[in-house]
Amino acid sequence: GPRWASWNLGVFICIRCAGIHRNLGVHISRVKSVNLDQWTQEQIQCVQEMGNGKANRLYEAFLPENFRRPQTDQHPFSFIRDKYEKKKYMDRSIDISAFRKEKDDKWKRSNEPISERKLEPIIFEKVKMPQKKEEMQQSRKSSPKSEPVMDLLGLDAPVTTPVTNGRPSSLEKDLDLFASVGSSSDSRRVSREC
Repeated sequence: GPRWASWNLGVFICIRCAGIHRNLGVHISRVKSVNLDQWTQEQIQCVQEMGNGKANRLYEAFLPENFRRPQTDQHPFSFIRDKYEKKKYMDRSIDISAFRKEKDDKWKRSNEPISERKLEPIIFEKVKMPQKKEEMQQSRKSSPKSEPVMDLLGLDAPVTTPVTNGRPSSLEKDLDLFASVGSSSDSRRVSREC
């Protein structure tokens, strides 16, 4: 049950291979979590059209029969890089866009009886799709109106203080934290130590 996918290649991958695919760069492999990320319809369609079986038939077409898949940490990186970046084992005669559109049955081994083929269903978890503009507007309209916010501290209320002779009132003096800075009436000196 791999929980990651390279959606542009159309394959499901394990978490270890997902890290390697990310290191290849998004120009080669675009990795997403199956259940943690949001998927677009295009991304889902890419994985549905390709799948691991078809991708292996494309990218491993010329893989030597006696080839043993790597098991250590360093070797999977070079194998995945050879497979998807260098396309070392790929059948380059296949048109990838046409290959994606073809039914998977065409690419199954014809010498294997249908009853013996093991077809596992692809199960996609429910993915939250981005809402259309109209749906977003409707959900905003149907959502309950929020209660007005109460100003518990009285900070939003306008303060009306009388100004006498162009001088601020005592309330304004108390609230003005920087009134003493630069004031000529302040006789305190600030000494600096270097």
